Amino acid sequence: LLARLKDSSIEKSWKTILEGAQMEARAGRYSIAREWLKYLTHHVPWYGPLYKIHSEFERDYGDPAEAFSIVEKGLKELPRYGPLYLVAFRLLEKEDLSRKAYDLPKTMDMVSRADNISRELLWRVHFEAAQSQERAAVL
Repeated sequence: LLARLKDSSIEKSWKTILEGAQMEARAGRYSIAREWLKYLTHHVPWYGPLYKIHSEFERDYGDPAEAFSIVEKGLKELPRYGPLYLVAFRLLEKEDLSRKAYDLPKTMDMVSRADNISRELLWRVHFEAAQSQERAAVL
């Protein structure tokens, strides 16, 4: 099904391709899902949720470093898309804690970068940062 869509106009088929990639991932065909998500990320750079979906896929089934790379690409393309910052916080918190950096330097750097998102989401950024610091303090 997805192979037939590759030759069609991306403007008309990208949502269907995204659903297909997610179906492939749920079916356990991770390499196929990864190929389609990379294709979409390259051809549909204006859709923020795509970067979020792709980075969460890589976080769960691939390489966390690749997941963060996708988040960074998304933030370069869409610097005001708040949910990408939230994904980045979780990825960086995990990395900081694995290095036993309990002051969360990378996570807090990302928090400071999030000052250009919408005011409606700014409270969530600070809430997530506080939760990260609390989790680190417990360790």
